Amino acid sequence: MDSFKCTAKALLDFYEEDRMVMEVIDDIEKELSAENKVVCQFMIDGKTLTTDGESVFQNSRLSEIKHIEYIVTDIMQLVVEVAEGWIGAIEEQTEPVYSLAQEMVDKPTRSTYKKLDHVFHWCSEFVESLTSMKIHRTQKIPSQVLAWDQLEGRLSVTVRALLTNSEKKDFKAVAYALEYDLVDILHCWSKELEKFIAEIRGARVGQRGADNAAKKSLVHTVGRARSFN
Repeated sequence: MDSFKCTAKALLDFYEEDRMVMEVIDDIEKELSAENKVVCQFMIDGKTLTTDGESVFQNSRLSEIKHIEYIVTDIMQLVVEVAEGWIGAIEEQTEPVYSLAQEMVDKPTRSTYKKLDHVFHWCSEFVESLTSMKIHRTQKIPSQVLAWDQLEGRLSVTVRALLTNSEKKDFKAVAYALEYDLVDILHCWSKELEKFIAEIRGARVGQRGADNAAKKSLVHTVGRARSFN
């Protein structure tokens, strides 16, 4: 994350007129959005700007304040952190899935069903997260989309098979799908997410070069940045 601080004087010089504070904040957010970045927090004269706090500065002008500070993060960096989190979660999930498959073969208990419900819930969250990450792949990094789609299909088919067979109480089929299908698919996803992360990082290196050559902007011209990385 990066922290920016803009003095009111520098902002007045940039705009060449006395603007409303909320207009300036809107301009900052729009400019950062074009760079795939978001503002995590705004501060005006040291006061954190919240939804309620916005009304306090609703009618304020730049000439009435001293400075605006804001903390910025890269959207793609957030995506990388999510992907890395799932890679770790997949590794942690593998052994419990193997154990659950064995329980299904031996003698399922109430505890076994709870564990199976947890797997369904975990897969549901994973699929939802993949959908969000996929937006950034298809819009920003179009390569290997086919492999991604195929894995999504395999995961969907496997989860449906698990649900169907559990409802039929076909525990051997459930065990097989857990131990061989689900584990294999999750391992494939782990490798695919590693590629995804590498692609994003490569694209970000190129983007930084483009940003350095960018024209005069509100954020990069007026704001004095301090990196937290």
